[in-house]
Amino acid sequence: AEASGVAVSAIPVTSIGGATSNGDFERNLIQELCPPGGMKAEPPEDKLEEFARAVPSLNPDWVCPALLDALEEGNPWIMRAKALCVIETVLKVMAEHFEGGSNPYADFFHACSEEIEPLTNHARIAVKSPARRVLAA
Repeated sequence: AEASGVAVSAIPVTSIGGATSNGDFERNLIQELCPPGGMKAEPPEDKLEEFARAVPSLNPDWVCPALLDALEEGNPWIMRAKALCVIETVLKVMAEHFEGGSNPYADFFHACSEEIEPLTNHARIAVKSPARRVLAA
């Protein structure tokens, strides 16, 4: 995670859909969807649906690393469970969006499968089940 902070400062600000982005918008969305506390192991349905509608217009170069960061060892299990739910939603939405074409989200999470795979043996079903579904996607 520390290395990504260095890379972020070296990456030029880009324009997405007319809005200037340095990844703060995407990171904030992920932080809102995957807070380290709460009562449920998945983000609120309305926020997840709103995110699903927005994801085609977001930059995968910012969204994917933010989600991967939320899965890091040491983060509360509930935060990791929420991040896996968001990843699952992203993969589903973008599979429909790209229909057979190159999907940068699927490519990223496939390339990072070794970081997701240990979660398939997590003690909590709320982490284990979505981790297995993400890897099978």
